[in-house]
Amino acid sequence: YKHLLISVVLLICFSLISLYRSISLKDQEYLIVYNINRVSAINLIDGKDNILFANFDEDNMKQIDFSAKNNWLNLGLENEKFIDIVDINSRNILSNIAVLDNKKVFLKNNFIAYKDKRILLINKNFRLQDYLHANAKIDVDYIIISNSPDVNLGDLSRIINFEKIIFDSSNSDYNITRWL
Repeated sequence: YKHLLISVVLLICFSLISLYRSISLKDQEYLIVYNINRVSAINLIDGKDNILFANFDEDNMKQIDFSAKNNWLNLGLENEKFIDIVDINSRNILSNIAVLDNKKVFLKNNFIAYKDKRILLINKNFRLQDYLHANAKIDVDYIIISNSPDVNLGDLSRIINFEKIIFDSSNSDYNITRWL
């Protein structure tokens, strides 16, 4: 009888721990810009939904696997969705719809919206001149600069209101020093 009672108590404890873990996984929300040498990798995590925006090639995937997958395991994430940001503007928007089945995430050109946060990705495909003639400044929360684009921060601040600029590790040290 004593062994049965201990077994039931342990079973209840394991069940409660599992329930707590499931609830906490459902509520997790992260925006992560990984520090992977010469790789641009931006991760949106919404519950168990895991979307990675990155510049993908064979070498980069090895580095992403090493850096990001360990984090995903710690967060209890099993499936990831990949979006290549190198050709984000040239890609047909319909191809993104299948990947972005999360209603809280929106992708258009170099803009990502996640819940109430607006993110502007500035990379070599970003064309500042497309926004120079706007009637009002563009409001974003974060600007993420990647892959050493030819951009002037003074010009950006004249047309874009932002809270933070993030330089990811795909930028050259020379350009980061020049921008700062």
